[in-house]
Amino acid sequence: MKQSTRRAFLGGVGTTALSLPLFSSRTTGSLTGNELPGSRPLKDRVGVTHVGGGYHFTTGNFLNEGAKRIRDLGSRVIKVWFHHVAGDDPYNKYPYNSEWPASFASMVDIAESNYFRELFQRDFRTFTLVAYAHVDGGYGDGYKHYFIRGVTDEQLRQEEQGFYELTKHLLETYRGTGKEFVLQHWQGDWAILRFDERKQIKAHQIADDDIEPTQTAIDGMVQWLNARQRGVERARTEISSDVTVLHAAEINMAIRAMKGQKRVINSVIPETNVDLVSHNSYTEMWAALRQMNPNEAPAYFQSILDYVNENTPNPSQYVESVLPDPNKNVFVGEYGLPFAVVGEEKATQITKLATHTSLDWGVPYTIFWEIYDNEGGKGFWLVRPDGTKTAAWDYFNSLITENALQKLLTYTELVLKFNKSVETHEINPDISKDKSRPLTFRCSELDLLDSKGQSFKHYDIGRFDDEPILTSGTSYPESNDRRSWRWFVAEDNENPRTVIYIERSMFNKAEGIRIRGYPVTDAVEADVLVDGQTVDQLNFDRDRGWTDYSVELQMNASTTGQQSVSATPSTTTQPTTTGQRTRPNTKSVTSNRNGSSVPGFGISAATTGLATALARYWIKSDSN
Repeated sequence: MKQSTRRAFLGGVGTTALSLPLFSSRTTGSLTGNELPGSRPLKDRVGVTHVGGGYHFTTGNFLNEGAKRIRDLGSRVIKVWFHHVAGDDPYNKYPYNSEWPASFASMVDIAESNYFRELFQRDFRTFTLVAYAHVDGGYGDGYKHYFIRGVTDEQLRQEEQGFYELTKHLLETYRGTGKEFVLQHWQGDWAILRFDERKQIKAHQIADDDIEPTQTAIDGMVQWLNARQRGVERARTEISSDVTVLHAAEINMAIRAMKGQKRVINSVIPETNVDLVSHNSYTEMWAALRQMNPNEAPAYFQSILDYVNENTPNPSQYVESVLPDPNKNVFVGEYGLPFAVVGEEKATQITKLATHTSLDWGVPYTIFWEIYDNEGGKGFWLVRPDGTKTAAWDYFNSLITENALQKLLTYTELVLKFNKSVETHEINPDISKDKSRPLTFRCSELDLLDSKGQSFKHYDIGRFDDEPILTSGTSYPESNDRRSWRWFVAEDNENPRTVIYIERSMFNKAEGIRIRGYPVTDAVEADVLVDGQTVDQLNFDRDRGWTDYSVELQMNASTTGQQSVSATPSTTTQPTTTGQRTRPNTKSVTSNRNGSSVPGFGISAATTGLATALARYWIKSDSN
């Protein structure tokens, strides 16, 4: 029988969450101090995944090479794949320097293999295993998420028995070690969809919010999870051991569920008795990187964890014994960003934010993806292919060594509020109207200036690893052999604006700002706002080509301990242009279009092809 969830208004399968506030009142994390819930040290809460890495450094078997790296970091929490390990499996996740048996008949056989026995003897406290029972018509036949087609009584019996036998083996074999094993599946919100639907979504042929799981798939997953849970609980009841074995379900579309769509967290999990829920946090990390005020991101992250926790069955006494907070049986089982794509500094900042807010909220584990990159150089790594370690490695190592959270950065909001935008097709005949976008200003550089007008912090706009946080009103990065840039675009035609966030401690040293760029047309102006306060206005001059535009700031200490900004008269020097404080009443009229949105940018997918055409049109002016 299903245990009760925490949500008093949760009525049953398919119940939505439209009434949940974005920033939940249940969030109690401090976000500022070093105190953490419970007595579990961070080395036993901060974990790393090792699976499918594309390179190796030693002659030892690959499973344990990666495990040793994670222990070198200081972590005692590891996540590995407990399937796709057979020697004859073309998708083997640990192939290097390894001689796996050609096949395995059961999960116990995998646990008894040489490489996994070596792994389980290592000094980890927690092993999270992505595990599947060998079931007729299921994983044993190459279809591990068979439940989406419905399940038979015999399949459920085999499922339960498989997890009973594995749990029994772990409880007995490792008795006396105090180790923990978390048995979970892969991302549930992908698993519950048909494979062809997943392929269409990932190819952007359909949007993920256009597809909901069938009732057959929902019912099948409920029965499947409960059979796995029964097997784990049956072994725990029969066998006395200081080893802990827990069963978790993993979700990866919580935000969709919060918007009222049928997803695993609101349609499946409330009908189960799972011990834990693993929350996959990639979506929030991308939102924090591309769309969100980073000062508000921690509360947003924690509101999502609140929602997931409200939909998760109450933990049993057995489960409570391992939780830092006995009321929170949700952990972050997968999160990360492609460092080589978004830039190491920015990716590390968002990683710190996600880790800090999750631990502060009270998750038992955060498990970073991953130790070695598994996506062909995109940069999901702590150790690069050349053996060097990333800044995120240093961050995790310091967390574990100091056993304390580090204070999160705060950011100053810089807004350019433009008087008008111009549709691309109006000035470039090579762009059709249906692919046109409202543009304002092409920006290549931003500098913070000291009292002598010298730059002490330089940003190259358009280079991922050398930009401030750009959350709205910007297009894709572009470049030529001279420079990189981004177009500032109008996401709201009636209020064209670009929003930039700069680390507050850095911005507070500035007495001026300088941006370099090129307006889309004549008579483009922009009010400059710092934390909501207008400090200046810029008049952009297209005839001058690429030009520096400066804003002078006067920073005064405020009673809140931060700094306030007041405007001071601007001066114009070559090649810098600053604006008059007269604003025209007219704006260009731009059309509204319905188009597919590119995640994080708020612009049409049609913009993908814009770069080349725009570069051809403006290249003749790109002479500085």
